[in-house]
Amino acid sequence: MATPHQNTIKKALLVTELLDQNYEQGNQAKMMHGVLRSKISKVYPMSYRTLQRYVKLARNLPEVKQNQLTLF
Repeated sequence: MATPHQNTIKKALLVTELLDQNYEQGNQAKMMHGVLRSKISKVYPMSYRTLQRYVKLARNLPEVKQNQLTLF
């Protein structure tokens, strides 16, 4: 599997943060699709499927410790 571009990862993290701030379980206006229409699409136009991909990408990122060195 190819690794996503660094800007895609940043956008996925920002979109997931917006979703976490506005998501409310059970409230239809604040469920995933409602938050996409009302909040996220105004900043980052995207489809529902792209939102799902970004959320999956952001949730599955390995956490890098601040003092951990990277090769690249």
